Amino acid sequence: MNRHHAADTASENERTDEPTQEHHHEPGFKRSQERGAGSGLMLALIGAAIMLIGMVLAIVTSVSAQSKAATAADLAALAAADAARGLTTGEPCQVAAHLASAHDAELTSCQRDAGGAGTVAVTTRVSTVYWLEWLQDFDLAGVGKARAGPPPIE
Repeated sequence: MNRHHAADTASENERTDEPTQEHHHEPGFKRSQERGAGSGLMLALIGAAIMLIGMVLAIVTSVSAQSKAATAADLAALAAADAARGLTTGEPCQVAAHLASAHDAELTSCQRDAGGAGTVAVTTRVSTVYWLEWLQDFDLAGVGKARAGPPPIE
């Protein structure tokens, strides 16, 4: 064996596939001191997006409940006024409660005009259901108020 061949074998045995420290100190290569900052930022953005979506859903649900409550109040007041004037059968506030219930609303108040003119004022409430528990602490139910009676006499 010649001397050069033995030196080549020894240098091959000392070689490794792992990068050396000198590899990281190449010109133009800077080592960042902030490891994982992008991952944390993405998690924060995803969390903020989820919270924003939850709040938008709560607002949409509340607006929908308000619309349903207003519709139920209008219909309940008209039906109760018809019953108060004798155009339909039944006690006016019971008629209003039945109609409100048919529209997934709760009749919370029903007041007949003391003068017997057939005017009725009602208030309805439509509850909301939220999947996020912390939203249930807020009273975002829809409330509708309406008043109906006979047309004015001219």
